[in-house]
Amino acid sequence: MVSRVAMILESFDSSVELSASEIGRATGIPLPSTHRILQELVRVGFLEQDEGSRGYRLGLHLWELARRNSTHLELRDAAIPHLERLQSQFRCIAQLAVLQGTDIVYLEQVGDPSSVPNVTRAGIRLPAVACSPGLVLAAFSSPDRQQEVLNSKKARFTDHTVVDKGRLQEIVLKAQQEHSVTVDGWLHPETSGIAVPVLMSSGTAIASCSVLVRSDSSGRNAIKEQLMLTGRELAKTIKTRRIGVPDSSLEMLKMRLRSLSSSRKIRPAPGTAADPE
Repeated sequence: MVSRVAMILESFDSSVELSASEIGRATGIPLPSTHRILQELVRVGFLEQDEGSRGYRLGLHLWELARRNSTHLELRDAAIPHLERLQSQFRCIAQLAVLQGTDIVYLEQVGDPSSVPNVTRAGIRLPAVACSPGLVLAAFSSPDRQQEVLNSKKARFTDHTVVDKGRLQEIVLKAQQEHSVTVDGWLHPETSGIAVPVLMSSGTAIASCSVLVRSDSSGRNAIKEQLMLTGRELAKTIKTRRIGVPDSSLEMLKMRLRSLSSSRKIRPAPGTAADPE
């Protein structure tokens, strides 16, 4: 039952109102069961139903729940001023992400979406091996988690996306030495991603700060230097505020629901192939 509720909630996008039939098709849940679960979710306030269209949308009560003692929200709130300074200085898109399993989830994104070609946004889940935040988080995770990420299924989002495990391993090892990862055109052919870890005193990454810039942008060394400084400053802020490690799946679900945006994985662009490994 709980898994079906999660599937239904995750079928929504912030700007979308869905019918029961659309939800049933998206989740694969039989329509009678879908109707029954939807009505219960409306009753408890997790969903709202429009009286005219009879369509469903995410309810305000989810936001209320997410505001209660969420480590992810504390982390996001601490990061926002740092991300805003990055965005203002370089006119880029600045992001905060955390690792969950072999995926990353973007907790926040600051910047004008039209300034850089971009397929990500706050609340989106993405394979860690497909982007700079995921690889830098893998580099500063436990050895077991790192191997889990490197062994996960690969997918090509563009012709530039690296899916070879050996090459990805090299990138992770280099990230451990340089405390950063830069990838060009992996998610969008015209966009480069630069990411650094936000490290705890143990040397493990609690999150990643990253920026998206146009691939032909100049001054990327200056951007990387400022990004590394931002990562260190955010780590100090987290320590000062005594923000805990956000490792709870329940808290991650709350964050995803609070954002009122889709937490479904980004899919590779049409015409690109998933690597079977």
